[in-house]
Amino acid sequence: RLNVLRGPNGCGKTFILDQSWWAIAGSHSAETAWPLFRDAGSLLRLNASLRDSRSFPHWVTGEWSVAPQRWQHSGVDCGSEIEHVAVYVRSDGLYGFWEPFMPQPGRGDDWPLGDWLHLTESDLWHGRKRLRPEAPPRKGDGMTHGMLTDLERWSYNGEAAKKLTAMLDYMAPLGQRIELGEPSHLKIGDARDYPTLRTARGDLPIILAPESVRRVVSIAYSLAWWWREHTHIAKAVNRSPAKNLVILCDD
Repeated sequence: RLNVLRGPNGCGKTFILDQSWWAIAGSHSAETAWPLFRDAGSLLRLNASLRDSRSFPHWVTGEWSVAPQRWQHSGVDCGSEIEHVAVYVRSDGLYGFWEPFMPQPGRGDDWPLGDWLHLTESDLWHGRKRLRPEAPPRKGDGMTHGMLTDLERWSYNGEAAKKLTAMLDYMAPLGQRIELGEPSHLKIGDARDYPTLRTARGDLPIILAPESVRRVVSIAYSLAWWWREHTHIAKAVNRSPAKNLVILCDD
């Protein structure tokens, strides 16, 4: 299923996507949807409907809480069959990831599973580690290798490379191909191997590719990487992988 939002700049397309992400993940991807100051003390609600595997709707309600000045997410019934992996690609380079089976440390059995992760474009490419490894993990925190490291590692892993290649073939412009090449050094003094893209003139380090091509590769990698993580988590908690993948893309 594909839904497309069209309209002139400033009509609210990004706002709708941001609130859709909030309904799924319970967190705004960037800035909170602040009410106008004159309405900050009023009773404000945001309603959304998420459909489960049987297409039954489950309502999610958000209420603006005056004291802490934030939206309160009603959550979704633990017994519901809403099991979807979600990825949000923002136009400013921020990526949001939602995992339905991620356990919540310190919560009771009645607390729904699920957690989100937000990465900047730099995080996605180069990886992210906690600034204070000794500190307990926080919601939305996480450690990643990053695309440059993963693509180099995946080039030696037939299954992961095959899935990413299929994704790149699907997302490539009509009549063109985007194909991974052999990892290669970039310059003297840099001992790292960089993933490359195969071109008619030879393999090109991905960091030197045109911006539009890097964007396509970033989106394809984010989908392949998060689905790979989801299958690992599902196996760890003795669940079958989700049947649905939700992609929100603001471009």
